[in-house]
Amino acid sequence: MRPISRRRALQLGGLGLTSVALGATGLAWPRGSLLDPVAGRQLSEPETLRSANGGLRVRLEAAEGRLPVAGRQATAYGYNGGLPGPTLRIRPGDRLQV
Repeated sequence: MRPISRRRALQLGGLGLTSVALGATGLAWPRGSLLDPVAGRQLSEPETLRSANGGLRVRLEAAEGRLPVAGRQATAYGYNGGLPGPTLRIRPGDRLQV
């Protein structure tokens, strides 16, 4: 392995120091962000669709819309108007038709 030059060592040291300085700015960043969830909101359980008589037939419609996410309105893709989509419960051997 070849030894590195003093210039290369200084470049690497400066790069490391810059990385540490940029990383430390995250500690001082304001905590109020648009991505922060709203405290106190209850989690909602998605609709559950269960198989019966050996099968489950569902219609899933994926569409973009304004949906509540973490207590705020966001533009997202949802299934049947909800986020997340419905929970599908199927027994082994049952047939699923979507």
